[in-house]
Amino acid sequence: MATVVHLVPHTHWDREWYLPFQSFRLKLVPLVDRILELLEADSRFVFTLDGQLATIDDYLEVRPEAEERIRRFVGEGQLAVGPWQTLMDEFLVSGESIIRNLEQGLRRGDELGGAMRIGYLPDMFGHVAQMPQILRLAGIEQAVVWRGVPAAIDHHAFSWEGPDGSSVRAEYLPRGYGSGAELAVPGRLAEQAEALHDAMKPFYGDDPLLAMCGNDHTEPVPELVALVEAATEHPERLRVELKTLPAYLEAADGAELARWRGELRSGARANLLMGVTSARIDLKAACARAERALERYAEPLQALYGELWPESLLAIAWRRVLENSAHDSICGCSVDEVCAQVLVRYAEAEQIARGLAAAAIGFIARTVDTESIVVLNPSPHARTGLVELELSLPDEWDEAGLELPDGSVRAAQRVEGGIVAQIPAPPLGWTTARPVPTAGAIENPVSTAEAALANGLLQIEVAANGTLNVQGGTRELTGVGRLVDGGDFGDTYNYAPPADDMLVEEPEQIRVEILSAGPVRGELAIVRSYRWQNTNVEVTTSVELRAGEPFARVWVSFDNPCSDHRLRFHVPLPEQTEVSAAEGQFAVVERGLEAEGGHGEVPLATYPARGFVDAGGVAVLLEHVLEYELLDGRELALTLLRSVGLLSRTLHPYRKVPAGPELPVPAAQLRGPRAVGFALFPHAGSWQDGGVLEQMERYQHPFLAAAGTGDGPATAQRAGLELRGAGVLLTALRRRGDVLEARLVCERPEPCSATLVVDDRELEIELGPWEIRAVEVNR
Repeated sequence: MATVVHLVPHTHWDREWYLPFQSFRLKLVPLVDRILELLEADSRFVFTLDGQLATIDDYLEVRPEAEERIRRFVGEGQLAVGPWQTLMDEFLVSGESIIRNLEQGLRRGDELGGAMRIGYLPDMFGHVAQMPQILRLAGIEQAVVWRGVPAAIDHHAFSWEGPDGSSVRAEYLPRGYGSGAELAVPGRLAEQAEALHDAMKPFYGDDPLLAMCGNDHTEPVPELVALVEAATEHPERLRVELKTLPAYLEAADGAELARWRGELRSGARANLLMGVTSARIDLKAACARAERALERYAEPLQALYGELWPESLLAIAWRRVLENSAHDSICGCSVDEVCAQVLVRYAEAEQIARGLAAAAIGFIARTVDTESIVVLNPSPHARTGLVELELSLPDEWDEAGLELPDGSVRAAQRVEGGIVAQIPAPPLGWTTARPVPTAGAIENPVSTAEAALANGLLQIEVAANGTLNVQGGTRELTGVGRLVDGGDFGDTYNYAPPADDMLVEEPEQIRVEILSAGPVRGELAIVRSYRWQNTNVEVTTSVELRAGEPFARVWVSFDNPCSDHRLRFHVPLPEQTEVSAAEGQFAVVERGLEAEGGHGEVPLATYPARGFVDAGGVAVLLEHVLEYELLDGRELALTLLRSVGLLSRTLHPYRKVPAGPELPVPAAQLRGPRAVGFALFPHAGSWQDGGVLEQMERYQHPFLAAAGTGDGPATAQRAGLELRGAGVLLTALRRRGDVLEARLVCERPEPCSATLVVDDRELEIELGPWEIRAVEVNR
């Protein structure tokens, strides 16, 4: 039987990494010029252009006249493009960003002759559990993966299942996307191809071998067609065939394959590079702000209350977000110039999104009397939320409250510059509130003492060492908030402790201040002084409790004067456990105490979470992606800061092979003011039974408010869109032409029954466990 090797010429194009974007584009343009010349010169030459349309767009911005040539080569099957807009990191962006990335890539690819219908995921640092379903929803039945595949997979193809049961055929690249990069040597291609086939036989057996002929930023080999012809002089022994990736996968048989269900985060045969979760945490925070402002404020509010759908502005904002989704961009494993540009793009996206949200509430405000305040609820269910209003109340008012449309009055607490109050509002709707000189009602008011907060649902006491004792939801936590600082001799990809690491966890001085005394909002500041690297550092842990909320909001802030260190916030668990549950990208994933390694990277059990991490009866509700570790089943450690100074360290104690060039990245030390926010929610039962999803929604989506500017009624309210159903989340609401589209996900392992209510019309929807579905709502 002849040995068959399918050679796939390609380049893996990092848009920005160890050089800024424009510097790499200066290399990209002549590279694509050369690819097009080779395609033009010989119809036997083929090329796969890295699975992301951004590469083509970046080129066409400089060479717009080449678009027709590209369209022709794509249509003829010589050039394979897409399906993504950018090759994102899956764990560090939202699930909605992943879907929009694929939508945009497929749309742009089809404009250029047709994107390949393959989930090409060559260099992501692991893969999220819901990727099979995301691909299936786009009509894609095959994926190509490298990092993260566990040791249990011992064949080049396997069936990859999402938690909902969706599955794709996954082509595994055991040696990565550069497996055939060294084959194209004049006079030696046949010898090299046979040697590679023999080496890969444990994975391929007698199947044709996939050899990816390319690597990071590699040029096409001009003489490749001739080399392949020369290597196939004896086809009865060896056949080398030039293929695009889709052409190779067309021949995939339907044989029974081993199955893997869920996320892929193993380091068995490739470095996972898990430390990117905690590198440049400022990028992760900026990402979440921009995504949330777009997904849950700008689009839904414009869809429900805007005048004209702002298609162009939203496209600009999403383009910035998707550009930043590229794995070397959001991961923070790039040079400082790149990370500075990433922050600017996120700022631009957030500015557009916040401006569109403000414009939407401004439309509402014009229908309301100037004596009233419009309060808007971004959640698709009725709830109560805090609003802080800049009001100058008359001096003669001894008491103050906010009157609602039904005539009831809610208590208001005076704060510097105005008042705060907890206001109920209808789902994705708005209500008015009018200041009155009357004390109003309040449920579960906050009381404060010298070092304690309570609201009837939660009780917090500051211990002598500055940690917190928290009681709530039948749970009791003690010693919460121990800060542990130690050295970091790693890089942006991987943490590693120095050989002479000294952990600092005992503060030298402690003081507690009352910042707000209730009854609407109470807040304490615990200021602890530490000695880090022979430098005095004050760390302030602000703890806020609001009336009616069963969780404590925590904000840790400090001015970082040190380099090469890691700071973690420890949360002792009320109950020992061997499993954590982390929310992100349309799923809640359970993880154990250990991670799988084997390739030469220490397998740290540090993981990303985006919405919350839950273990042993307490949930940490998150503002953005945060790294956590479940230590001995007894406590959670949250990484608040990881300061490093090298992009990649060549001699890394926790990794054998460099992850990139050893370049200085001084800005990754994150010196200067730093702050991280999250919330602590103790609860009975599991994360499902304890209502963690509901509290995550409440924590992440604050109310908006605006002063009335019209001559309409002083009191009014209106519901927008309501979503009913336990375990069902709304991840998007937008206009698509004349249709209002809502994306729902059942984030639990049991079926969900959902009801969408718009304009008094109800739409019943049955969702399977973990199912993602886009629903059209006529209005």
